[in-house]
Amino acid sequence: MQKYVNQLIEDIQNAHRVEEEQAADLGEHLDEGEEVEDIREHFEEVERYLNSDSETEPSFADHCGLDKAAFPPADRLSDKQKMEICTAFEKMMQSYNAYPSMPDILPPTMAYDTFVGVLDVRLFLPKLGMVGIEFCDYEPEHCQFGEYCTCKDLEDEINDE
Repeated sequence: MQKYVNQLIEDIQNAHRVEEEQAADLGEHLDEGEEVEDIREHFEEVERYLNSDSETEPSFADHCGLDKAAFPPADRLSDKQKMEICTAFEKMMQSYNAYPSMPDILPPTMAYDTFVGVLDVRLFLPKLGMVGIEFCDYEPEHCQFGEYCTCKDLEDEINDE
């Protein structure tokens, strides 16, 4: 299975957004006119984000080209393999300016299943900014992370004030 995991990690690394696109997206230009155009593009992108409808946006799998079927069931992987895949997947997401927000204390199976589930999520991915991907509605009793939910800590802080 390790050979397959190594190939999957390589596929995830190959799914990163191309560095040239990232450099252009970040406005790394020498020509001042191009920077002005980047600002216009940025505001157009913000407007598209504010008006985006998650049902019409492409899935993350459409953005990165990975197939959910390529990911083995969690019970066929060791905890170490799951975490290796999660680490590679998170780096790949960040190359698309997508930053997942989940508890750091998740068991490997829960983290792995959450990352693989991201492939089905329809979302707007900005070129010039970043988007946070939330997995929690901040209702501890309904949180998918159960006992690992950190929003209950936030709720406790608010109630203590």
